[in-house]
Amino acid sequence: MNRRVSLRGIQPGSGPMLKLGWALAGVAGILFSVAAGAAQIDVGTGTGCEAATIQGALGIAAFNGAGTADQIRITRTLTYTNVAIEISDWDVANEGALTLSGGWDSCTDTTATGRTVLSGDPAAAATVRVRGPNETSVVTLRRLELVNATLGLLAEGASDVAVESSWIRLNDGGVEVAGGADVELDAGTEIVENSGTSFGAGALCTGAGSQLVVAGQILGNTATNSGGGIHANTGCVVAFRAGAVIQGNEANLGGGLFLTGGARAENLGTGSAEVDISENTAFQEGGGIYMAGTGPQTLLGNARIGGNEAGQRGGGVALIGGARLQLERFNFEQCLTPPRCVTIDENDTISGDFGSAVYADGGSEFRMFQGYLESNNGPGFAGYAIYATGAGTTMLFEGIQIAHNSTVALFRAESGAEITAAFVSAAGNNYEVADGTTILDSHGGEATGAGAVIELYSSILVDHQPFVTGTGGEIHGDCVLLDTVSGLTGHAGSMVGYDPLFVDAGSGDLHLQRGSPAIDSCDDFAYTPIDSDADLDARGYDFTSEPDILGPYDRGFDEVRPLFADGFESGNTGAWSSAVP
Repeated sequence: MNRRVSLRGIQPGSGPMLKLGWALAGVAGILFSVAAGAAQIDVGTGTGCEAATIQGALGIAAFNGAGTADQIRITRTLTYTNVAIEISDWDVANEGALTLSGGWDSCTDTTATGRTVLSGDPAAAATVRVRGPNETSVVTLRRLELVNATLGLLAEGASDVAVESSWIRLNDGGVEVAGGADVELDAGTEIVENSGTSFGAGALCTGAGSQLVVAGQILGNTATNSGGGIHANTGCVVAFRAGAVIQGNEANLGGGLFLTGGARAENLGTGSAEVDISENTAFQEGGGIYMAGTGPQTLLGNARIGGNEAGQRGGGVALIGGARLQLERFNFEQCLTPPRCVTIDENDTISGDFGSAVYADGGSEFRMFQGYLESNNGPGFAGYAIYATGAGTTMLFEGIQIAHNSTVALFRAESGAEITAAFVSAAGNNYEVADGTTILDSHGGEATGAGAVIELYSSILVDHQPFVTGTGGEIHGDCVLLDTVSGLTGHAGSMVGYDPLFVDAGSGDLHLQRGSPAIDSCDDFAYTPIDSDADLDARGYDFTSEPDILGPYDRGFDEVRPLFADGFESGNTGAWSSAVP
């Protein structure tokens, strides 16, 4: 048995720091004989209580024998202040898992409600510190409220901590995960209003092998430097799960989520609920997400990045110096609001005009599939919603609706950056000019500087002014439906001045009506689609009653298919189910 427990100042009158380990071998027999093999230890005053202090309960649990899973129930019959709990090498195989459980009104209570408040010791590293220098410490924190400390929770090394239905709030920092530790925040957990730290006010995750799993809410936290909600670096993985919310956080860089040093985020297999990164503020860059430096690609699906704000660059997303981010609808899962499963909407830049929706530079890569990019605003309702700059910087938009953004141009590429837009529909985008009263349609695109390229494939762009190219810039179109081709470097298979017959462009529905000239009008010679459309309809459905103009593919983000395309119309019954209702 190697586990050690250290506690300081658990509550008034608790006495000096108690250390439990081999030094207490002399009292082990007494502790063991009182509660040998016990799985439940109640802390409090009154009938049924085995311990009067948390450290007393941990002392009992420390000598319960190999493999015993212990639950320490922390009642609300006591007030817990200056709490500093340290748990080391609490290994499942040798000591059994440990649960600290709050929300109990008494030691005989059978149903927990609410939470038990543990007010931390400001002089300690954290209210609860879990370490695994030699063995993996496995600990669950359930229905606790960790407040008023330097950190609510610190997990280090070989430690595996589950936080369930708990609040971690009003600390300098909420949670820190370091050195290969694993922390999971369940759907009932909230990290709220922590401030006073430079990095990761809600959560800081650092080190190769470290993982932070978030299914709960990280709300209203403020970092003085970066990562108001979450700051992850040096190889940490942030894994979002169904219903995760990163909202209302603030920092200079990365108001919601900050990733650097090879850290990445993912939410593969999260379930039907969308991940919500919204209403965060970066006083400089990356209101919703800020990613910097080369490293693994971050993949997020069924996600909303909305209502975020940045002072200069990247109201929704800022990618700096080689960062890579991909957003897409997960075809294998439902989302709460189909087809709007992936959205970048209502983001702002305050004084800079560099990417109110997305900004990328320095060789970064941004890819977005099957989504909606809408109602993003720059300063004075101008600026650029989509902005890419620098050699090697690339953006790819496929199957995207771009509508009602306040932007000078639909796309802005500078100085070697490349933007590709394929199967994109754009309408209702405009900007306010300097006089404050005139509203003009957005330009189709702007490319300036050597190597700056915009390529448009199988897309529909309406309500737009001519394209603009500066010295060295190029804009190419293939199989596009446009208001004008003026300013394009080259174009083939264009349809100019046609009404695409959107369902309702004014209300933001750019699906095609059945009689649209964009249906069955493109091939895949210049660009082969990577994915289905936002409704999960496969590209290239061919209406036999419609003549193909260039091929069976529909222009724009929507691929029109008949209601019964699975067999009623075509006669192919291969997709039918044999199940009887």
